Amino acid sequence: MPYLLGLLLALAAAALIAWPLLRARRAAAPTGPGALDALRETQRLRRQVYDEIRTLDLDRELGHVPNEQYEETLEAHRVRAAILLRREERMRSELAQLIADVEDDVLALRLASGSVSSTVECAECGGRRDADAALCPRCETGNLDAQATEEAAE
Repeated sequence: MPYLLGLLLALAAAALIAWPLLRARRAAAPTGPGALDALRETQRLRRQVYDEIRTLDLDRELGHVPNEQYEETLEAHRVRAAILLRREERMRSELAQLIADVEDDVLALRLASGSVSSTVECAECGGRRDADAALCPRCETGNLDAQATEEAAE
């Protein structure tokens, strides 16, 4: 009986410790692979609207669609395309921020482990990066200071 009570107390303590970690993962899950799928779907829908506009233009040129109907339909397609473009831009911004957060976490882990000795601010994007890195992980800009040092050494 005392072993069972001890086991239950240990499980309860483990659950209390793990709960915030599991809850944080669950909250972050929709911004992962599902976010990329949602972006791809939005892009597909946007391309579909553009195709519908091209088809509508062709139908008008061939005389299959009266001008009044053409104008109404074109306006509806333009509004739908604008909505999809805004959604796509918002998704791209959210994904860019997610990538920046991941890069910050990786750099923090590398600093904590000692594999990175110092960091610098990227002149292009403003993010922190390894001082010895050849490229910024965010914007892929080359390390201009390292290039200048190498050129001076030659």
